[in-house]
Formats: sequence, C-alpha cells, structure tokens
Amino acid sequence: MLELEILGRTFERPSLDRRRGERLEPCGVVPFAIRERVLEAQDRIVRNPMRRIAKRKAKKQVVYDIYSDEEHELLTSLPAPDGALMHVLLDTGLRKGEARNLQWRHVQLDEELLVVYGGKGGKDRIIPLTDACRQALAQLSLLEGLKPDDYLWYGLVSRGRTVVAITRSRPIGEARFHNWYAASVGAAGVRYRKPHICRHTFATMLLRAGCPIEMVADYLGHESVDTTRDTYRHLNVEDMRLGIELMNRARRAREQSIAARVPGNEVAARYSR
Repeated sequence: MLELEILGRTFERPSLDRRRGERLEPCGVVPFAIRERVLEAQDRIVRNPMRRIAKRKAKKQVVYDIYSDEEHELLTSLPAPDGALMHVLLDTGLRKGEARNLQWRHVQLDEELLVVYGGKGGKDRIIPLTDACRQALAQLSLLEGLKPDDYLWYGLVSRGRTVVAITRSRPIGEARFHNWYAASVGAAGVRYRKPHICRHTFATMLLRAGCPIEMVADYLGHESVDTTRDTYRHLNVEDMRLGIELMNRARRAREQSIAARVPGNEVAARYSR
C-alpha cells in the first residue's frame, strides 16, 4: 500500500495499477486540486494553477418569504389544539426538533416563559412568551388537561384508517410533524411554506419591531450574533420603504428645526403654507 499524508489527511492505494501493471505516482491518488498542491510542494511545478480559481461561495437567499400578519392570524386562529401549536411556532421561533420534543413542563405560564432543553448543540435557552401565545397555551392546557410530561405535539391512535384518539406520551416523528404542519396550513387556507419559515417570520418581526439583534440571536439560540446578522441581512420592499420613511421623517424634522431658528427663509415658507 502507498500512504501519503496531505493537508492532514492520509490517502492509501495499492502501489501497482492491476489493470496496467504500472506503478502509480503519489500525485495520482488524490483529487486534482490537492494533487496540484503536492506537485507544487515537490517543486515539480512553479505555482499551483488552482490558486487562480476563485472559491465558489454558496448562494444565500436574499429575501425570505415569511408569513404576513394576515396569514399569522389565520394560522393561529385554527381550532384547538392546532391554533395554539401554530402560535408556538410563529411566536417563539422554535426549530422543528425543539418543537417535537417540547413538553408541558417546559412551559412556565406564571413566568410567561418557555424553556428549551437540549436545543441545537445541546444548549438550553429561555424564550419569553407573547401575550397571545401564553393565552393560547393556557386555553389548550385547560381544554385538554395537559400533564407535565405530556408533549405538546400530539400523535394519532388509529384503528384501520380511522383515528380514534390522540396521544402525547412520546415525541412525534418528523414525518408526522410535517403531515400535521401541511394539514394545518391547508386548513387555514394559507399558501404553504416550509416549517422553518415560521422561525424566519418570528425573527423578522422582532427585528422590524426594533429588537436588538443580540437579543434576537439569544431567542433563536444562535451560537454567534454574526449568524443572525448574516441570516437576516435581507431587506424586502416593505423593509426598504420603512427605512426611507424613517429617513424622510428625520429630514422633515431637521428642516422644521431650521425653519424655527431662521424665520423668513425658504424652508420656513414651505412649512407655513
């Protein structure tokens, strides 16, 4: 066997090509881009031509197709328990796995908090509940008599093709979660987006409301605020109009201030009409 360590990786391959009975060169056992680095290190080429090729960057989506306020209202107005569960997705920004593993004991209504245990990276975090989400969860608990170990997302108990009961004794599977989500979106008469769009909707609404990006990063459970900044750097038409309107307000305020200090000028005449 021929062993060659390149860039911290060890490559192994028989030293003889069985098909042609020829001995392989070391540079023939590695991908092309790495092979050129080997040739350069061995002074067999002056400069690696692959260095001149720019690295391809992953294309990021510029604008997320989030749910509108009207769609939010339709989704969260579904009959129990689905409307309350939609409230949780849209008002807490939970990931799918976090939602599937959410138990009633993780909800602290008195403190108006939801606690995520073992989120992405094994990290815990606390998310304050909106008033509407807290009320929806309180009604759900009252209607269904939720116990501390009950899971919020429910499974179905069937006999043949007939659903006879729901169960909350264990986390539902990913397929069952997607089926529930698609059925709920359809029942609300809303155009389908992936479940992760609920998380983007939550974050975007927080940022539009003026919430500091560092706080949004904490709510979402991001490792770094840079992740939040890179993900939500997008601007859609509504965001841009808001920015222009804020600039117009600031400009009008400055002109009015000038007009008040310097009476008789053109700016003062403009505001006296």
